Amino acid sequence: MSILRDALGAGLRLGLALAAAAAPAGAVLGPTRASQVVTLISGPRECPLIGDSFDTQILPDGSMRPFSIPSGQVLVVTEVDWVVAGATPSTFAGFGLMALTLSNSPSTSFFRDGVLADRTGNARHAASVANAVVAPGAQLCIFRESTGDASALVRGFLAPNL
Repeated sequence: MSILRDALGAGLRLGLALAAAAAPAGAVLGPTRASQVVTLISGPRECPLIGDSFDTQILPDGSMRPFSIPSGQVLVVTEVDWVVAGATPSTFAGFGLMALTLSNSPSTSFFRDGVLADRTGNARHAASVANAVVAPGAQLCIFRESTGDASALVRGFLAPNL
């Protein structure tokens, strides 16, 4: 099962890399307006069977609003700050991100990370994500790879779905 999941993950990463490279020749993939930059937090909506959904956007004034990827756009994930609380102390605490749609069967994570939980079972890490592209209609979800409760903050930007 792990080999299948790793193979599917490698295929998805290749697909995401190709999608990111699809920008016109000479163009740089990045936000062109401040309104394209997004910061998302996880919860309270759950993704089926795996963890919380990133369905809340933190606005520049600190207020929050529901978030979904607008039609005709993609979400490019560039950073994630994650926390796992209640993991088994002094063991690996894993975290992942997954794009989930109704047609995903099986789903696989496109970002995986992990650190050693401290003696109280808490783990946290801030990581760069290599421009992972999430399509409109997909749910961006936490993929828990260890015991405990996971939460996260994701940064990225919206770009035209060319």
